[in-house]
Amino acid sequence: HFRSISSRQAVQILGIRISPSAGDGLCRMCAELIADKSSRQKSWIMEAGKRTILDRNDWIPTIMRDKTMPFILYLTSTHKTQGFIPLMSRPNRNNRTYVLAHDRDVIRVDRESVPDLLATADYLRDRKWSKAEMTGEPITDRYADEMAIRRWYKARTNPAWPVVVGGLAPLPARSEGRT
Repeated sequence: HFRSISSRQAVQILGIRISPSAGDGLCRMCAELIADKSSRQKSWIMEAGKRTILDRNDWIPTIMRDKTMPFILYLTSTHKTQGFIPLMSRPNRNNRTYVLAHDRDVIRVDRESVPDLLATADYLRDRKWSKAEMTGEPITDRYADEMAIRRWYKARTNPAWPVVVGGLAPLPARSEGRT
């Protein structure tokens, strides 16, 4: 069940330095995930040994639903990293509180906090906040709405906030006053 690779090959594939005491083999599934480009370019969930590709519209429903144990959830915004690797040795066995990988970050999700985060995101979207403002710093005139700032400060302390914001549908294109 193991596909043996040398340390030199591992450095080339993973782009990281592997300790000489770490061993010289990967399980077949891990080796296939690392070798498959779509594993880093697409978001996915692996449940019961089956990988399902997700698009951004699937992020929130997947976070909120009960999953088949054990599972690994990888969400990507950059489509360039193999951020799922830290999760390979520790699949989740709890639907209420679990970890997921979002690009290079490993994030602890408490599923009960997600509805509050979604409510805050909707509140900010109603006030025309962009996703970039929600995950970064709001533009200066946004500070006039003190309640929005308070809710934003509270939400951004939750590690799942960037994932919830990333799963939002884009705002409709702004019209430039043309008819």
